[in-house]
Amino acid sequence: MSYRNNPPYERKDLLKLFIYGYFNKIRSSRSLETECKRNIELMWLVNGIRHDHGTISLFLKENRKGFKKIMRTFTCLLKGWGLIDGQLIAIDGTKIQAQNSKGNYITPNGLAKKINYFDEKIEHYIQRLEEMAQEDELTNETVSLMEIKIDKYQKKRKHLAELKKKMNEEGKKQLTITDPESRAMKNNGKVDVAYNMQSARR
Repeated sequence: MSYRNNPPYERKDLLKLFIYGYFNKIRSSRSLETECKRNIELMWLVNGIRHDHGTISLFLKENRKGFKKIMRTFTCLLKGWGLIDGQLIAIDGTKIQAQNSKGNYITPNGLAKKINYFDEKIEHYIQRLEEMAQEDELTNETVSLMEIKIDKYQKKRKHLAELKKKMNEEGKKQLTITDPESRAMKNNGKVDVAYNMQSARR
């Protein structure tokens, strides 16, 4: 068979290439192309043919169903010969995004920055009250507004201080508020707050 004006290849050689990649966890067409040029074991298996990644990719795309059928037949053949018992359990993992937003994800460094920020805001309003008192510019309305803001930041700081104490007591490096069991982890090239789910099948 031939793709995109490439030299014709035997289907059996391409199939052997995919089976080899399957068992050695080499899945991408470009990686298989590279292996064909440097892996002596694979070069022997496919008779020294150097398939390009376009040919490899198109072969799988057009023969995906057939490839799955052959792998199933091959597994049954091995089981019939007694080489495997069919009791192997395959475990796979996937990351499921949690409801916890990144704003409710806390680390010791992030916690310290927020506490410092609230300390600065509290100090700012206290100083402002003192300056206005010295300049005789205070009014009951101004004092009330300033006290409301100070009280708001004090409550937020107190909440963060309690979270910091909890993290220290439990020895945690991160804390998620909405979904306590979720964690920050890499997911498709970015960091998400998620669960690492494990599935198993016989």
